[in-house]
Amino acid sequence: MDGATLQLDFRILGPLEVVAHGESLPLGGQKQKELLALLVVHARTAVPADRLVDELWSGSPPATAQTTIQVYVSRLRKLLEPGRRRGEEARVLVSRSPGYALDVLPEQRDLDRFDLLSGEGREALESGRPAEAAARLAQALELWRGPALADFVFAAWAQGEISRLEEKRLVCVEDRLEAELACGRHAELVSEIAALTASHPLRERLWEQLMTALYRSGRQADALEAYTRLRERLVDELGIDPRPELQELHRAILNQDRALAAPAPVERRTLVSVRLPAAANPLIGRERELEELRTLFAEPATRLVTITGPGGVGKTRLSLAVATEVGDGRSGGAVWVGLQALRDPSLVVPTIAQALDVEGDLAAAIGDRDPLLCLDNFEQLLPAGGDLTELLAACPNLRLLVTSRELLHVSGEHEYPLAPLGEPDAVVLFTARARAVQPDFEADGDIDVICRRLDNLPLAIEFAAARVKVLTPQQIRERLELHLPVLAGGPRDAPERQRTLAAAIAWSYDLLDNNEQELFRRLAVFAGGCTLEAAEEVAGAEIDTLQSLLDKSLLRRSGDRYWTLETILEHAHGLLEASDESEAIRSAHADWCLRLTRGPDGATPVSDPASIELLARERDNFRAALSWALGSDRGILALEVAVGLEELWETRGPLAEGSTWLARALDAAHDAPRELRVRALHDATSLAARQGDHEAMAMLAATQLSLARETADHLDVVRALVMLATVAGYRGDDAEAFARSDEAVAIATESGDPRSLLTALNCRGVLELGRGGYAVAGGLFERCLELAKSAGRRRDSVATAEFNVGFASLLAGDEHKAVEHLEESLRIYRELRHFDGIGYCFVAQGALAAREHELIEAARTLGAAETLLDTVGAALEPPEQALYTRTLEEIRAGLPPDAFARAWSEGTALAEAELAAGGSE
Repeated sequence: MDGATLQLDFRILGPLEVVAHGESLPLGGQKQKELLALLVVHARTAVPADRLVDELWSGSPPATAQTTIQVYVSRLRKLLEPGRRRGEEARVLVSRSPGYALDVLPEQRDLDRFDLLSGEGREALESGRPAEAAARLAQALELWRGPALADFVFAAWAQGEISRLEEKRLVCVEDRLEAELACGRHAELVSEIAALTASHPLRERLWEQLMTALYRSGRQADALEAYTRLRERLVDELGIDPRPELQELHRAILNQDRALAAPAPVERRTLVSVRLPAAANPLIGRERELEELRTLFAEPATRLVTITGPGGVGKTRLSLAVATEVGDGRSGGAVWVGLQALRDPSLVVPTIAQALDVEGDLAAAIGDRDPLLCLDNFEQLLPAGGDLTELLAACPNLRLLVTSRELLHVSGEHEYPLAPLGEPDAVVLFTARARAVQPDFEADGDIDVICRRLDNLPLAIEFAAARVKVLTPQQIRERLELHLPVLAGGPRDAPERQRTLAAAIAWSYDLLDNNEQELFRRLAVFAGGCTLEAAEEVAGAEIDTLQSLLDKSLLRRSGDRYWTLETILEHAHGLLEASDESEAIRSAHADWCLRLTRGPDGATPVSDPASIELLARERDNFRAALSWALGSDRGILALEVAVGLEELWETRGPLAEGSTWLARALDAAHDAPRELRVRALHDATSLAARQGDHEAMAMLAATQLSLARETADHLDVVRALVMLATVAGYRGDDAEAFARSDEAVAIATESGDPRSLLTALNCRGVLELGRGGYAVAGGLFERCLELAKSAGRRRDSVATAEFNVGFASLLAGDEHKAVEHLEESLRIYRELRHFDGIGYCFVAQGALAAREHELIEAARTLGAAETLLDTVGAALEPPEQALYTRTLEEIRAGLPPDAFARAWSEGTALAEAELAAGGSE
């Protein structure tokens, strides 16, 4: 195996990924990826070809399965070994009786590296070297980019592998926690272990670790309560008692056994510092905010300023900078009072007195002095706001600077809402913090993406930047795209609530009342935000509670939509999943999504532009609902939603996404009503056709035809025959194509249904175009246009017919007629926001411009066409593709390269304007 081969890195601890020289390789379609995943799982072992067939097609393979496997293997070899000469044995994907094997070294597969590191960590733990063990085990866990084999969670063959790998990961997590506890880090582990016990309530080792961490943190009662909860669950669900080791730990906690003492003294934190704490890092990107707060405090009437904003936005760091500058100009200086440890509002004034070294009457001690008191984290102490008002009244020169996630709602208060950093400043912050741990760090394009993924929240950015010692920016970005918890573990000397981003957010959540917590959890079901009506319908929202969450910076509103910063939303998701109502809320959300896809009659999928626009706004919600339904044995619901969204994918794209959801839903809904499956197969076939996936078209259309003949629905039969005729035409089998077309026309004519006849005649026209019969095709398309208009068909049918008449006229040389019909088609497609239809029109118009020797305009128009078609993932059909290729060659031959490049770029901008006008995503 040569050096070039060693650059390949195969990853299954997350979505399947193959990285070569730092770049992810395009692995092809789902079945081809599944084949590779099977070989990666069984690396260095031959997997029989028969087994590959059975696993990929779940025991029901098509007749061509063995041939298809060979095609996949050939493609993968070209991808993995691009330099391999014909006839030379593959050095990575080898043929080895009775099948194929992936011949890679252990260091080339993330699972092997994980096993090595976790084994080394376990050995160090057993040998009494906990610090080394913790480091090794943390390295092992950092290899995980999400759930193992995340692309194949619905594949039958992957279920056992996923369970096996998840068990490996959990054991490694438990070993790391054991090592951390042995290092005396119990206090900071409590939240993490508690969350793990909620996710894995029957893993007794985790409960043992939780009890130990709680006891060592001075929480004996909580440790005993944890044991009681575990015992009740084991008895109720399994009929067994906790294992003897846990029972012994319980007795030791009851007896406060000295053997349970922490292995090293725990450093206690002081409640407050007497003066301003030193800033660990310079303030970055808050020049405007700092100046505005300085100006605010320069006003004599400003006595109390509250900086509000969500956890992690940088309230504390900004207030420290303000206190430093404003305090320098005051004889009384500035005094910092950290309140994060307080829960009792009555202790606020004594705590301030302690910070000022005051015994007795605080107001009397301050008197006429002019200190600036900085009260950090006041949100859990709001009832003490009145005490601050009294203090200000008694001390005429006193100023207060407060940080809180919500206003104190007292007289004289000035709110200063703090937003996340601007994008340039966020990148600067990331780079500065990264260089603190890796001096030679250089920023790249991934940093912008990372910061946006983190909503430009300073605390989140600092956590991410700290990972550059072990992860490249690209790896950080990839992990963030899977799960935000990659950020777990901030500086050891940070307040406990800031050691992870989740802790910073949990700090705000814990202070909500029951109604607020309930709504906060429920709103997590929405992806990409929601309207008020949706929040009321799905989450049972009430206006007052929504307003309260807005006031507390846990919810935001833009126009008519409520939304949450993604970093906060991640925490809310965890709370929802851990709640008893998760299933009910997700079911209500999916039902709401289904209702959105249906018209007034509650049954017909929507198709008008205004309704499609509404669907486009909820695209992320549909994705979330489909994912949940497919993972919750609600295949029929998923299929209904997918069918209802076909118009969205057809008009706005991406087509490939629609194909994927329909395929997954069809696989999951074998027991769906036959009519629903036929409709779904038709939609899937149509999307495959638009993408030029002829193999998928043939398989889907054959299945569709078989079911349609059973239902005896002539329109469904005609549609299936048309698709099979089209595939045959693509393959050059004119006899098959015209035979299928003839049958479709005969059935449609006999039925008297104009929709069926329109579909059949349109197919015949396309076939005539393919063999050069432009006049015949034009006549057929004009008949289709009459049918579309007279039958009151949907506008997209009229637009398609107009385009086909214009295109046939163009090929026949009747340019005047071509222009007339193409302009009308383009007008309708624009009205419908049908982007690949617009792209098709641009291809034809580009050809017309080239014929008039307007090569700049032709290049501009083709550039727009390509951008639009690529955006939705649409492929040109053979006649249009041939015209596009000829036109492009003519343009390139007639224009200098720089002129062509400028015109093409202008066309791209034109397409982007089209997309922006329609809100494409």
